[in-house]
Amino acid sequence: MSIIIKNVFINKKGQCFDKVKEVSLQREDINLNLGKLVAETDHESNNYFADSLITSGIYLYRSNVNPNIAYRIYKEFADFNFNGYNDDKMIQNLQEKQSKIKLTKFPMGVVTLNGNIIGQEIPYYSNYITLFDYFKNHARLDYFKIYTLILQIIKEMYDEQILYLDIHPRNFMINEKNFDIKIIDFDESYVKFENYNFYQEQLFLNIKNIIDRLNKTSNIDCGVFLQTDNFDDSFYQIKQMQKKFNFKYNI
Repeated sequence: MSIIIKNVFINKKGQCFDKVKEVSLQREDINLNLGKLVAETDHESNNYFADSLITSGIYLYRSNVNPNIAYRIYKEFADFNFNGYNDDKMIQNLQEKQSKIKLTKFPMGVVTLNGNIIGQEIPYYSNYITLFDYFKNHARLDYFKIYTLILQIIKEMYDEQILYLDIHPRNFMINEKNFDIKIIDFDESYVKFENYNFYQEQLFLNIKNIIDRLNKTSNIDCGVFLQTDNFDDSFYQIKQMQKKFNFKYNI
């Protein structure tokens, strides 16, 4: 096995990221040694990887060594024009704040091929399903609790100057037994560390959109639900909506 793991990542520009672990691969290691393929983008075949004509999407491999670790691999790396991603800086920023974040586990490292970043080392959540799948198959008894947990996750990051903008039902995972919720899919295009005023409107619009989408899935008529641009109002509106529908869960 030619997988090499380093405790720091140094990119081609010589920049050192001491909180970013590097998993370095050769191309044949992707299929042979990286781990079990546990998920892939819709409509893509798992019969191919680097040689497939379809180049968009993400593959998820569960580590053979540690069952709580997975590798999120960008399929675009197979394109000869691929120049790598810039996840190193994002992961460094996230890891510097990890000790203050309790509800979310961030990516720990990058996966590289020939010096290019082709993916991330991330936590793997066993026995979790997406909120999209959960809402399709359950009664609405716990939905307002879920809304509250979603807000708490996003607000905790927001309070530590992390704006997560890729908010939709497939990016939240839930464990049905202990009702634990995790947020996933940290993409540098949707994770911001500055320009609060510029991104805040988009953040709360995305929060409203995910709740609207989950409401439709569960057939809840929410009216003007979550017409707000701050967390205090959002928590308050959820509590009022809970009373309207006579739910017993206490926020």
